[in-house]
Amino acid sequence: IRRSERLAAATEDAYVAGDAVRVRRLAAEVLESALGAEPRAHVLFALGMLEWHHGTVARSRELFERAAELATGRLLMRTLCELVHVCQFVDDVVGLTAAADRAAAVADCSDPEQAMLANYLPGAARVVEGHPDLGAPLVRRAVELLESDPVLRDDPRQLLISLFCTFWLQDPTIALGYFDRRINRAREVGALGMLAFGLSLASGGLAWLGDHARAYAFAGEAIELLDTLGYKADPGVAFEVAATDPSGNTGAATH
Repeated sequence: IRRSERLAAATEDAYVAGDAVRVRRLAAEVLESALGAEPRAHVLFALGMLEWHHGTVARSRELFERAAELATGRLLMRTLCELVHVCQFVDDVVGLTAAADRAAAVADCSDPEQAMLANYLPGAARVVEGHPDLGAPLVRRAVELLESDPVLRDDPRQLLISLFCTFWLQDPTIALGYFDRRINRAREVGALGMLAFGLSLASGGLAWLGDHARAYAFAGEAIELLDTLGYKADPGVAFEVAATDPSGNTGAATH
């Protein structure tokens, strides 16, 4: 079991680094051993993330749901977080609300990451349900926890959540104090799987703020990195931003 746990942790680390081949190889070793629910949950979670970017949303959701049946603690919260994101992508408000409310119910709020997600996920759900007055304070509390806890401040796994908070709040200025630091940290530690989509989201926020030159640069870097990693997913925001020139005019770039 201990070997399976080490392999499972390595599988998730490989995803963060953007190494799809290594994720699949390590995942196969763990799943073949069939030892321990938690290692299997880690692997199913990593495969769900990989499927989101290399395969189909439906298959990704299936893997997250299977992981959520086995996971506990922090891993369960991370899995429910990705289920919320998947449900938002496919416009499944019922599924999104169920995952978010489950996270709020099971969170161990003595753990800063779980406390952060216990605010972030219900906050996002309330916004989707059409109650931003209820959701926004929870999302802002999540941002406070992301920035006040020394581990969360320095963890590249939190890059995308920190940027998604600006989406739920419809206010990209929220990230001005931290997005450069978090993106640079992802670069420093080689968290390319996080960096690619972080750059894409950040490019959209910068464009919204009128910083078209930086938005264009970030978008180009995101698209190049996604291509290098072999991610088939459409980075969406990055393509839209890259279709403008640095002055904000459309139609200036092709990729």
